[in-house]
Parts: sequence; C-alpha cells; structure tokens
Amino acid sequence: MKNALLFPLFGLAFVACQKSEESPADIAAPFQQAFALAYHQTAALPQQSSPELQVRLADLDDQRIQKGSPTYVPKSYVTAKLHVTLPGGPDQSISLCWGTCTTGTDSAAVAAPGVRYDIRLLSIEPTTGYDQTATKNKSVRLRITRR
Repeated sequence: MKNALLFPLFGLAFVACQKSEESPADIAAPFQQAFALAYHQTAALPQQSSPELQVRLADLDDQRIQKGSPTYVPKSYVTAKLHVTLPGGPDQSISLCWGTCTTGTDSAAVAAPGVRYDIRLLSIEPTTGYDQTATKNKSVRLRITRR
C-alpha cells in the first residue's frame, strides 16, 4: 500500500522539476541596452512590477551548420520567434532572422497606442558547438528601443 502511494508522489515531484527546468525565471531588462533571453524565458521592460512591454522567446529554429560538416551550407541562419505583449495593444508574434537569411530580417517594429518599439536580434548563443546544443540551452541577445 505504501508503494502505491509513493510512486504517484515521486511522479508529481519529477514533473514539477521538469516544468521548472523548461521555463527559466522571468527577468527585467532595460530599454536601449542589449540583454540575453533564454529559450522560453520572458523579459519585462523596463521592470517586472509594471512592465511597459513583455517579450518571450517562444521558439528557435537553428539552421547553422558547422564548417567541415558533410552537409555544410554557407547560407546558415537562426530564426527566433518572439511573443510580444503590450499593455493597451494586441499581443504580437514576430520572427527575427540572424545570419545569412533569404527571408526575414534581424529587426522588427511593434506598436501600442502612442508608442513604438524597435526590436533587434543581435546574436545567438552559443556561437560554437551549436549543432550539439539542445534548443532549450540556447539564448538570444536582443536590444529593444522605445521610440
């Protein structure tokens, strides 16, 4: 009987640990300065207590291929899908591309009533060994400017 009760409890503890590993803690980030945003992490700008804008790294499509690989293609890129929440404005999903992009760009503008924000994708981490790094361990560097 004890085992029948313990197994479900261990299972719940395991699921709770996995859930917290998948979503890193939210951060506060400044406008006009670069900041790192981990996979599935949300940044509140300029502060978490009363954010003017929130941005979440929803997905990352890493198409970079290591030099020397039999499948190496010089046109490699990463697409970052961001979910942007603006108080008083509609939520928006944007895709930014970094690298040798054939479609897309490394920046986008989002707007709420009376204000505009420019979001620029500066880089992707890691810069080496990315082909062996799980997506959940990657991050982007962004800079968001209020206009």
